[in-house]
Amino acid sequence: MALRNIFFMLITALIMACGGSDDGAGGGTEGNTNEENANINTTVDEATNVNKNAALGYAQRLEVPKLHNGENDMLVIHTTEYGVNYIVEWDCKKRTQRWTAYEMEMGGCYYPKTWNRNNWKNTEWHGDPFQVDPDIPAEYRTNPNQVYDNQYYMSRGHMCPSADRLRSKEVNEQTYYMSNIVPQASALNEGIWLDMENKLRSWVNNKTTVYVVKGSTMDKSDDIMGYNIYGLPIPKYFYMAFILKNSLGYYGLAFWTEHHTNKNHAGENLYNYAITIDELEKKTGIDFFCNLPDDVENQAESRIVYSTWGLRE
Repeated sequence: MALRNIFFMLITALIMACGGSDDGAGGGTEGNTNEENANINTTVDEATNVNKNAALGYAQRLEVPKLHNGENDMLVIHTTEYGVNYIVEWDCKKRTQRWTAYEMEMGGCYYPKTWNRNNWKNTEWHGDPFQVDPDIPAEYRTNPNQVYDNQYYMSRGHMCPSADRLRSKEVNEQTYYMSNIVPQASALNEGIWLDMENKLRSWVNNKTTVYVVKGSTMDKSDDIMGYNIYGLPIPKYFYMAFILKNSLGYYGLAFWTEHHTNKNHAGENLYNYAITIDELEKKTGIDFFCNLPDDVENQAESRIVYSTWGLRE
């Protein structure tokens, strides 16, 4: 069974002292033990803008951005026996996510792959495992039918892809929770967005870990295309932010794309969608990878080493 933990950012009493490491698996809802505290990555103390005093240390994981901490926000952490699957910052008022953050490495929830998605046909879901997130209170949830919209031709767009979480049935099933889904046009979902996801997979090997944040624009009215018939915001833009860690250090990259609704742009050069994380932060207002030491964060977020990412003009 998954160890699922929700922490309402709007309730001060539930914001606890940090613990855990970047590689930590799920815990309960109790306070931290001394052993857990001993596992905190000591480098985060060198980051002045680090997430502090939140969600039993999950907020200090390297993939987690600076928390928005608005009165309507909550942090949703989905874990399995293989560790943290993904983490979502959820806006309860808008009933949509701000971002999904997760790790890609040869291990954990990513690899080895033992679950075949064709097996969903032989379950109670009969091939369509999309479902409400059981860890979000009913009044703040979305259900699988609410992302559709006849005007914008929306599909159910994964942020943490199902294809990246095939370690087990449980790991894969969690990616179909609606907290991990954003209304996304099929043209984008099956086009350049898929190319970006495939490129990400090419960076993962035995010598790398890639920290990933994916999301869409939903905080500023100018960055929202409109609202569907269920009142959910349709974003104008989607993004991905990456930190790749290898033996040489940390390297940053971001992808930014308009929400194309009638052309998929598949096969286009991803170099044209690449921006620095600093640029992405200006566009979104989100402070990505705040838990890195400041000197590492500043260097990784201010430049792109294109050869590291296999990108060319």
